[in-house]
Amino acid sequence: MGRQHQQPHILMLHFPLLGHIKPMLSIAHLLCHAGLHVTFLNTEHSHGRLTQLQDLSTHFPTLHFQSISDGLPKDHPRTFDLTKDMVISFKSVTKPLFREMLAEYSRNSDLGPVACVIVDGIMYSFANDVAEELEIRVIPTRPYGACCLWSFCCISKLIE
Repeated sequence: MGRQHQQPHILMLHFPLLGHIKPMLSIAHLLCHAGLHVTFLNTEHSHGRLTQLQDLSTHFPTLHFQSISDGLPKDHPRTFDLTKDMVISFKSVTKPLFREMLAEYSRNSDLGPVACVIVDGIMYSFANDVAEELEIRVIPTRPYGACCLWSFCCISKLIE
């Protein structure tokens, strides 16, 4: 099958906290059911903690997993308190690696070049910079649950 006849290749980038990974993985499943090729990009730390990658890849043959450095040392504790440090590290370390990865997919991927990047809103700033530079579409999303959305809608009423 030639590259021009393949289904689009989607790359998904999430913020590496479980509450962000699970919803993004659900979106990836839906895209795979539609026959699209999906590369789910984890940080190396998150990638090592996910235990069902082989099962998911077997169940969804168009779902592929990749990992990228978050820029923090391996022994560094990754807790919610360090979110600010992680964002800074993403911009300084992960961003150039992400640029290199997207460029490599454009040159040498069996899946074809990345058609678009679906990105967690927290990761949007650096992912959008790279994708625009490489002329790849970006779809930002906020992967939080219905309860969180409802809370956001009710905050103004609580303040009153």
